[in-house]
Amino acid sequence: HRSGYLFEATEGISVALRDGQAFVKLLQREWAYRRPYHDTAERLASLPAYLTYYNEWRPHGGLDGAPIERARQ
Repeated sequence: HRSGYLFEATEGISVALRDGQAFVKLLQREWAYRRPYHDTAERLASLPAYLTYYNEWRPHGGLDGAPIERARQ
């Protein structure tokens, strides 16, 4: 794991519950149910790639559209 990523860093534990709930909804919408998977194993295997996309490429409204990783630079 790379440190400093949202929801992966130890300081991420203090994220407000509502932010966590929003992240779960986002995961459901953008990853878990975005497309059909053959089984749970296939869905879980795709999670690391989604988290890389989320942290390195996905635009974030709270960061003026910048990905998390680029906003930290």
